[in-house]
This record gives sequence, structure tokens and C-alpha cells, in this order.
Amino acid sequence: MDRGEQDKALAQYIRRDVYPYSAFYRARLDESGLRSQVTRRGDLARLRPTVLDEVEDPGTLVLRPEEHTIQRYGEPAVVWKVFWSKLLGRQAALNDGVIDPAYKPVHWHFDAGLPIASSAEDLERLAELGRRWLELAGLTRADHVVGILPPGPNRDYWELVLGCRRAGVSSLHLPPVPSAADLEAANPSVLAGRPDDLSEALMAFRRGRRPLATLHTLLAVGEPLRRDERAHLQTLAGPDVAIVVAWAPPGARALWSECRGGGAGYHTAPDTELVETHQGTGELLWSAIGWKGSVFLRLATGMRANIDESPCPRCRRTSPRVVI
Repeated sequence: MDRGEQDKALAQYIRRDVYPYSAFYRARLDESGLRSQVTRRGDLARLRPTVLDEVEDPGTLVLRPEEHTIQRYGEPAVVWKVFWSKLLGRQAALNDGVIDPAYKPVHWHFDAGLPIASSAEDLERLAELGRRWLELAGLTRADHVVGILPPGPNRDYWELVLGCRRAGVSSLHLPPVPSAADLEAANPSVLAGRPDDLSEALMAFRRGRRPLATLHTLLAVGEPLRRDERAHLQTLAGPDVAIVVAWAPPGARALWSECRGGGAGYHTAPDTELVETHQGTGELLWSAIGWKGSVFLRLATGMRANIDESPCPRCRRTSPRVVI
């Protein structure tokens, strides 16, 4: 997706979804003078960044297409659908077949202590982004992933679970730091987990056991790796095992990932997000594109980095990359 296509998607998203159905951002867009009239990414500079700590009611972040908000702010086509469904007594069919699959929160996770809602449509999107992550890491359908991410209401765990399913990759999800016997029995070609847990699991396995013969990739998830941390993991895993790091700041709806080989930054998904830097501070700001459930615009990430829009020197993909 190029800049022009992204600008168009962003403008439609704010006009059709965010302004009509987000109580939190309708007030902010009115305050900025933008209302629903965003035409390109640069217009968002008028919108003050969102800080997670200032969100008093997480429910106001959730898109809620209720009858009164549809009638007052919705697109004319949606208003007519609601009108005709009421006239024909088919409101339940409209909700069940059109509105609920796109907007109704059916899944929640926590990020920095804040509950984040996802609709059924969002979960399909997360699965696809998980599939892309595994593709960037060089995985194929022949691989067997063992995940040791903490199970529960967290984004990273569910993106791995859903991504493996979408990609058709066999997966087994164990607790963090599984026993050496369980790890040996699982015989992974790919081991995915937080860097500290990967380190502990590999050290525990190496005590008195031969290295995992089929392991060829570590997916280090949850935080960027310092050079010394990457070197430590490489020593434990062996020189022929690739390390691929994936992370994203709290509030971002999906992980950013290196491609296999690393070192060129973290690929973002311009069809589902806008990542920009604050003109004054250089802080990364994250905005949703197309997501339902909980929505953020210009979310302050607390991270300073560069955004590289040139083709990746390793994989030649043209998606923008966050370079720390």
C-alpha cells in the first residue's frame, strides 16, 4: 500500500467508523477542528496525541454503532439500512449479519493494564497479520512451532496462536520455561517466546542433553533485543539458528517483526496502521486503520525511533520499517 492508498483508507476509516462511533475520538476530532474531514495523514498533526494513562474510561475507545449514533453521524447508506430494517421488522437480522460481525466486542486482552476489545472481524485481521509475521520469519507449512509465551489475555500470545492457524503451521503452546523433557518431546523447528524465557528454556535443555536437532528459528517476542542479548541467545541456540524479533508498543493492535536475517528494522503493516513520528519530540505515534473494537489515533508509544520507507535491504519488501 503506497501513501496515496493509505491516505484514502485513513480518511474513509475516520469518516465511516471513528468519528461516528467513537465517543473518545469524536470529542477530540471536534476539538481539533477536523471533525470527520481528514483527507491525508498530515491532517492528523492537528490532533493531540493520546497517552494511555489519560484514558479514564476504556469503554469510550470502543466503536459503538448504536441506533442514535448511526442516525446522527453514520454514512447515508448505513442510515438507510437501519431505516429499512426497522420498517420491515428485520433489525435483529441487520445486527446479526452486518453490525455485530464487524463491531461487536467478542474478545478482550490487556495492554499496559487497559482492556482492549476486538470484534470477530478484528480477530480475522490479527490472524492474517500473524500469518505475515511467520512468513517474514521464513516459516513454512512444514514447520512445527512450540510457543512458550504466557497464555492469557495478551496480544502477542493470541497473534501467535491465530497466525499459526491461518498459516497452516503446526503448533504446540506450552507454559513459559517448559521442562527439558517436554521440550525434547515437542522437538520444535521453531521456538517462540519472550527473550528471557527462551534463554531459560534453552539453558535448561542444554544441561546434560544434546542440542535440539531440528531447531532452526527462534521467534523472540515482546521487546527489542540489545546486541548483547541477541548474542547470548545465539550462543545458546547455536550458530545455524536464525533469531527473528517481533514486538510492538502497548496499544498497537499487532506485532511488528523483523524479516529473517534481522538488522533492517521492524516491518509495519500500512494497510492496518499509520506509524509516524511526532514533529517536535521524535516519539513514535500509532494510529489504527480499519480496526474495530478499541481504536487509537496518534497513540503516544514512549519510544523514539526512525521510520524507513525505502525497500528493505534484506527482503525487498516496501512496507515502512521502524528502526531503533
